[in-house]
Amino acid sequence: MMNLSSLSNLYKLPLIFIIFLVFLGMVDFLVYGLHIITLVGLVLMSGLLWFLSLQLRRCTHSLDSIKEVLHNASIGNFETRITNITETGVIHEISWSTNNLLDQLETFVREMKGTITKATAHNYYRPFFTQGMSSAFSYAGEQINQSVKTMEINHRKNLHEQLNFELSKVNKNNEQLNFLQ
Repeated sequence: MMNLSSLSNLYKLPLIFIIFLVFLGMVDFLVYGLHIITLVGLVLMSGLLWFLSLQLRRCTHSLDSIKEVLHNASIGNFETRITNITETGVIHEISWSTNNLLDQLETFVREMKGTITKATAHNYYRPFFTQGMSSAFSYAGEQINQSVKTMEINHRKNLHEQLNFELSKVNKNNEQLNFLQ
């Protein structure tokens, strides 16, 4: 995939400077002759710029990994993670925070699915486990547990009403039987 963003092209800038320095070095050599200080300066600057280019490539690679994981999450795949986190500083923190958020989301979705699936089959023994979740996810999980409790109460009331209805039919039939006798 070709990425033409300014960050992905930024690592090319040091290479352009290296070429420019080599060109200036050749012009200096042709005009003034060989000077050891100029040569050492060109080598040091070229080395520094090459190192900068490598660091920028590594940073770009890390950001591409983060982008890929976030893209997968945006389409509902919460299972991918950023691996081999070698960066330090802000990119390191973003990577771990992204992984932690995805852990929370994946756990939330799995817990919600398990609880709701059981509840729709009238099995109310499976609560939403909120231990270890951040406060927002934990609060939502508690709300789901309250909703499932309400579903259970309503289901039991419906069963009780159905039983009463069926019993009332039987009672009416007994009354009719007694009347006829």
